[in-house]
Amino acid sequence: MKSEDKAARNSHKLRRIMNKLVTIIIPIYKKEDTLASCLETVINQSYRDIEVILINDCSPDRCLEICNSYSLKYEFIKIIDLKENHGVSYARNQGLAIASGGYITFIDADDAVDTHYVRDMVQKIGEADILMTSIYRDYNGDVLEMSRYEAIDYIYRKDGYEGGVVGKLFRKEVAIENEFPVDVKIGEDAYYLFNCIQKSNKCIYYKKQLYHVRQSKYNSGNWMPFEKVYDTVRLLDYIIRKTNDTFGRCPQSVYEALFERSINVFMRSRYKDVPNEKKKRIRENIINYYKRFGIKGLPARYAISGIMYLLFPTAYANVIYRIYIRS
Repeated sequence: MKSEDKAARNSHKLRRIMNKLVTIIIPIYKKEDTLASCLETVINQSYRDIEVILINDCSPDRCLEICNSYSLKYEFIKIIDLKENHGVSYARNQGLAIASGGYITFIDADDAVDTHYVRDMVQKIGEADILMTSIYRDYNGDVLEMSRYEAIDYIYRKDGYEGGVVGKLFRKEVAIENEFPVDVKIGEDAYYLFNCIQKSNKCIYYKKQLYHVRQSKYNSGNWMPFEKVYDTVRLLDYIIRKTNDTFGRCPQSVYEALFERSINVFMRSRYKDVPNEKKKRIRENIINYYKRFGIKGLPARYAISGIMYLLFPTAYANVIYRIYIRS
């Protein structure tokens, strides 16, 4: 009898969880080659209590036509058609503004998700405010409970995943308390995720690969204006400062990420485009890391690159840029 009572309680708990609406937010711009296949993985979710918000960011291709064809077939799909292109942060914020679900997840229009993507996340999130899944690795399905500090460390560790918003489930109260920064062009999702973690009570990592990153044929090119590339360095400076303010310390993984972003700034921007004060800041980031941690645990390519940059900054930057844009 006791085992039957337990099974009944578990069944009731599962039904209660499965009745929670999940909002899926998908920003769209120049993704006509992958959008339909992405949406097929969304509409075929085993978890049916979903709403899908498609934000067409004034895409010049057939994206709006594709969105309309799906919204005519499925009443749970909503479309926001922006008349001007504002960027992914603005688009996601528009989705957050009208989200009805108790939980929110983000999908990129050139990616794909497993059939049980939403179901498995809803089942596993429990009392946590944020659930993170594996994206590039297959794991055995273990669940790790983490404090806010541990979550910040984990998303920057080599066996974790970088701080993006895809492959994650947010409790609505935490998700809508923050916005994506419209003035940040690279790393805007990491900024948003970090602020959500700061406002959360508990995060968990579900070690199962449910989200699959794909490469669209459309991209913004290898070269970018320096200020746009430098956003990643600016972001990590912000995370380190805020984490130190909150906890009195910051994980080494975040300092290592700052080190890597600093020396890689020149991969997408030309050395001559970098203002002298930013070159000085990059140099300080590299030296400060060596002073704080040495080279122990640092990947050899970064340890060598850092030393090369300190000794021969112009030569290093010009060589790495040429290699990158030709790859």
